[in-house]
Amino acid sequence: LGRAGSGYLKPSSISLKHNPAAVNDFKLFSTSYINFKNGISSQSLGLTFPYKRRYISIALINVNYGVFKSYDEKKNYLGTYTSSDNWFSFSYAGKVKKFPIRVGLSSQSFFSSLGSYQINDSFISAGFKLSLEKIKTELGLSHHQVDIFRKFKKWDIEPNTVFSISKILSYLPLKLFSDFVVNNYSNTLEVFGGGIFNLSNNLELHIGTSSRKGNQNFNNRPFNSIFGSSGLGLTYIKMPYFINFGSYIYGNGFIISGIQLDIKI
Repeated sequence: LGRAGSGYLKPSSISLKHNPAAVNDFKLFSTSYINFKNGISSQSLGLTFPYKRRYISIALINVNYGVFKSYDEKKNYLGTYTSSDNWFSFSYAGKVKKFPIRVGLSSQSFFSSLGSYQINDSFISAGFKLSLEKIKTELGLSHHQVDIFRKFKKWDIEPNTVFSISKILSYLPLKLFSDFVVNNYSNTLEVFGGGIFNLSNNLELHIGTSSRKGNQNFNNRPFNSIFGSSGLGLTYIKMPYFINFGSYIYGNGFIISGIQLDIKI
């Protein structure tokens, strides 16, 4: 949230927007809660750990859209029903010998329900990351949401290709992220940018914005024009705990907020 969707090269087991080759090389437990208001919320659990010189991440993500009242054609009350989306993700990454390259593969299973209606699907994502340590830069290329059983489905899932750059600045305590996301169906491009400032040994500031700023600004208010499609967050570090608070502002001024807890095991 705090980086407004940027940071595909920042490791995270509970984010669906990350390069599968970007993983932590230590054991880390993660959990988060996001409040979208109007009864909509998201919860997630994730775990990353090394295994035989490789790295594995697993995650479970739930989006709860709330409880709704059901009526028939004559407006007779029939009771209530719920709607939710659930993702299960498994990622596997490793280093390429003698080269500063990591490759990763991720499998995602998707389960969506609306009352008695259900949709199940499976996807794969793949990526690689090149580390240029002398200039403190990382380059990444990843392909996301390839529908394994697409030809048997009646709905469309839009895969995308992402080119990512991250760089640690030499003269500022700042790490920058840039991500260029190409929708492979519509052939459209979205650009995300963000950064992490090290304010102190225990505090980080996250900021971000994207090219969605113009598309989401429906009323052209000055506040929405300036801050729309932007994120802001803080991370407090007290080993082994990382506590992150983040918010995202849509172009119409609607704000969502969340909290994430990481524990280094």
